[in-house]
Amino acid sequence: MTPAIACVLLFLPLSGASPPVADGESEFQAALDLVQRRMDSSKWKEARTLLDESLAAHQGKDYVLGRLALVQGCFQRIAFGSTHPRKEAKDVLHGEVLDWDARKSEIRLRYRREDAVRWPQPDEPIRAGRKRPSFPLGDFAEEGEYLVLAVPFDGPHQVQFRGSAVGDTNPRILVCLGDQGSYRMTYDASEASTIVHVTKDGEDTLAYNGKFFNVRRPYKLKASVFQKNMTLAYDGAKLLDAPKPPTTWGRLGYRTISNLEEILVTGQVQAGWIEKRIQEATDKEWAEFIGGYDVKADLPGWLRPK
Repeated sequence: MTPAIACVLLFLPLSGASPPVADGESEFQAALDLVQRRMDSSKWKEARTLLDESLAAHQGKDYVLGRLALVQGCFQRIAFGSTHPRKEAKDVLHGEVLDWDARKSEIRLRYRREDAVRWPQPDEPIRAGRKRPSFPLGDFAEEGEYLVLAVPFDGPHQVQFRGSAVGDTNPRILVCLGDQGSYRMTYDASEASTIVHVTKDGEDTLAYNGKFFNVRRPYKLKASVFQKNMTLAYDGAKLLDAPKPPTTWGRLGYRTISNLEEILVTGQVQAGWIEKRIQEATDKEWAEFIGGYDVKADLPGWLRPK
């Protein structure tokens, strides 16, 4: 039984005809309803006090015994909530969550080399003699030759890479990565920077620019995805602009970006994705908690099984 379900039965009607209830029973049910509202507001201490007081006031009553499963569920949820604060976006992402608007599903995430730790990937095999960078793994995972961010987008978004020097490599950024393909953005100071649409049927160059940029100086590389187009910029100056279908969104990734110091991601996350991760993390904690929780320790003596 999950914490969300533990007391949901408080609101279910009794089966069959409902005879008039005595004042004591209606008062007790009203008290349980108030406990429910306190729990929904994460006011765990108030909820526990109300529950204890109500049980004391209605000690020994048959209508309390008839609601024993509901009472036990309330004790379980209060005990869990009191020791496990409600999770937020920052609790299910490795990057620094600068801002999260749950109503709009908009996020600002930052990854900095100076903050990096070694984050193992799920089910990561141990490969002898192979070293992997500590930055920015965690929310990023290797997919082919790219490091791909797990966060999926279904609205406008941007990613900016900041570092000390591009050097001799050609940075590549993937956007709108999904089952139907992706868009590959390539910085190339020696020939031409490009935006290429990549599908299973081949590649189509949508934009190119032969403008030179200094690969030995600090840089900011920025890819922006809008409803009908996408842009590629270098140090704030737009290099490329290419069209895209209004309904095409997806994940993003990158490769061969040298001397990288910071990644800044902003945009509209796929609706429900953060909430799903929060629920999964909460369910995992609940399973661990309930396995070691003994509700009898919280029940008043007269309600404990003999």
